[in-house]
Amino acid sequence: MNKRILLAILFFILYSNSYSQTLAPGCSTALPFCAGTASSGLSFPNSTNVANAGNYSCLGSQPNPAWYYLQISQSGNLNFTIRQTNFSGSAIDVDFIAWGPFVAPSCGISNLNASTQVGCSYSSSATENFTISNAISGQYYIILMTNFSNQPGYISLVQTGGMGATSCDIICPLTIAGGEVSDCRDNILTANYLNSSQVGTTFTWTYQSSPTAPVTTIPSISGPNFIAGPPRSNTSTRTTLAYGVGTYCVTARSPGCSSTQSAVCTSIFNGVSAPTGPPFQSLSSTSTLANISVVGSNIVWYATAANAASGTNPLPLSQLVSNTTYYATQTINGCTSTSSLAVTITTLSNLDIELPQFDYYPNPVTDILNITSSKEIMQVTVFNILGQELVSKKINTSTTQINMSSYIEGFYFVQIITNNFKKLIRIIKK
Repeated sequence: MNKRILLAILFFILYSNSYSQTLAPGCSTALPFCAGTASSGLSFPNSTNVANAGNYSCLGSQPNPAWYYLQISQSGNLNFTIRQTNFSGSAIDVDFIAWGPFVAPSCGISNLNASTQVGCSYSSSATENFTISNAISGQYYIILMTNFSNQPGYISLVQTGGMGATSCDIICPLTIAGGEVSDCRDNILTANYLNSSQVGTTFTWTYQSSPTAPVTTIPSISGPNFIAGPPRSNTSTRTTLAYGVGTYCVTARSPGCSSTQSAVCTSIFNGVSAPTGPPFQSLSSTSTLANISVVGSNIVWYATAANAASGTNPLPLSQLVSNTTYYATQTINGCTSTSSLAVTITTLSNLDIELPQFDYYPNPVTDILNITSSKEIMQVTVFNILGQELVSKKINTSTTQINMSSYIEGFYFVQIITNNFKKLIRIIKK
């Protein structure tokens, strides 16, 4: 039956039964879609040999439905033209219906209905026009396009106006795995270019050591390496040890993918820092390395900075020699700090590791730290985790308070001195 005759016959039915019929199948497998400019529309496969599901909204029929989804990359209005051609390039009829916006590609009549419909046409033309108003970046729209003639070919979506834009990055998603880690080992970054072609795919890697440093193009270690899938993809790898801390980015191009594919980036961070603590500490003659107050994880002590840097000749925790400087490293998630904390120890024969009837609270502390002792406290000094003195005051009483309300959250050391004792405690400021 001629389409114009069918339009006339169904005119009344369409308006009395809008959204009362079956929606064409295939939404759950909708493919990503984007718009080219008016002079360079992008083409996508149409659909053939799929049964007509009947009328739906303005569509008098839904033969050979092709389901696609758009993502908005730039907010604003968007004006589109849809075209359909066969493989010979001849124009063939296309109809469409569009819904949105959604936070993700959405299907089903509960989502695709009159309240979300943004465009619909059932003309006999090979071109259709529609507008999305006030689109917001990140939103998604669903489009169903039909092929009345059942001829295999292509559908193109061309943006003809508006300040908004669609994302073509979703056609061939590009990702990097292996980043956002420490530079303490040679990390392998892997770029994956989904839906890219076996022939003609390229990757370009760049490195930037800091936000103000120049961007340098660096070679890949491998790739493109084609993976047949499904889905098909290409990968490329880059190691980081030769360049170290900084931002690594990759761009990719492939036939059938966007010619403006955005770069994706990842970062490699500085390795584990040295543990922290006061650089000078006094301990009793019975103390060991285990009694030195430091903040860190999996602490290891060394006799020299060189040994600490190379990780050689670690010291047993059972030893401690007076008037000696020791060097500490820490290890977090398998990464050991490349620098060390130097702590010089003074031991006193009358210096106990624990003060009798000595108390401090609360810990963690929010504002006021209370300190009590059975002996008169001569002096209290507060250090940050770098060992820098923040405040020191003479007390001459057995009870005192320290106002820590102005300190930022973190670890602090408090040294309490009496006539015969000296005690270093670690405090957590909330």
